[in-house]
Amino acid sequence: MKAQILRIVLTFSLFGLISAATANAQVDGLIRVHIPFDFIVSEQTLPSGDYIVERGMTIDPNVLLISSADRKTNVYVGAESAYRLKTPADTFLSFDEVDNKYFLREVWRTGQDVGREIPRSREERNLQRSENQLTQTIKIHMDATGRQSQTME
Repeated sequence: MKAQILRIVLTFSLFGLISAATANAQVDGLIRVHIPFDFIVSEQTLPSGDYIVERGMTIDPNVLLISSADRKTNVYVGAESAYRLKTPADTFLSFDEVDNKYFLREVWRTGQDVGREIPRSREERNLQRSENQLTQTIKIHMDATGRQSQTME
């Protein structure tokens, strides 16, 4: 009887581990992007270059990991769910430009009506207040083939 109970417990434990790993792999794959300007995320300034954006290694989908392509620089950032009525046709990252500084604000994936919005940092809020600066939005779009384009709003 004990052996049978132990076997059942181990089976369910293994099933739980496999399910968690599968769910983590299926939600929010990697986004590979070239960011042509220095940018700020989670109070850290990162240099222009190639980056990978992915869900952080937690069960919370609102934690993103921003890594340099060589994985030498890694920044975890908390994000909030953002919703759209119309799903985006392509994957894109959205940046706020204030006083020639770029702040990562949103991450959207093709075909998903829920994206991730990064709260404004203290520095961004202070710049907006103190300088009465206009905020421009810069979007870096990636299509299915990996080609990038940039738009300004």
